[in-house]
Amino acid sequence: MRPKPSCLSPLVDFLREQSAILSDHCSSCERSDLTMNVSSASRDGPMGSYGEIIFDSPSPAVDCRVSNLTAFAATLTVPAGLVVPDGFTLAIAGEVVMRRCRVVWRRRGRVGVAFEMPA
Repeated sequence: MRPKPSCLSPLVDFLREQSAILSDHCSSCERSDLTMNVSSASRDGPMGSYGEIIFDSPSPAVDCRVSNLTAFAATLTVPAGLVVPDGFTLAIAGEVVMRRCRVVWRRRGRVGVAFEMPA
């Protein structure tokens, strides 16, 4: 077994903590039901999954489409003309954990985001 790179240690620790929290709340669930499915975009078809952008301000949340989903980033398709702030929270349909996002690129109607890892 290869040793894990030190840069992944915070992520691994965070995922273990989240798994423990979920298992406490869902003692009747199978352990496999608690693991994060990073291929959900391909499972949900070519258009990806539905998501919701939750702003830090009191503005209402906005629906979006999530594609190219990985453990670290995603592409969001947003309504035309929407000004997406540099940072926000993303909720993806069917997933328990919400992700804090940082915008890394912008194109007309689409934004690329990186998921911020907890400190």
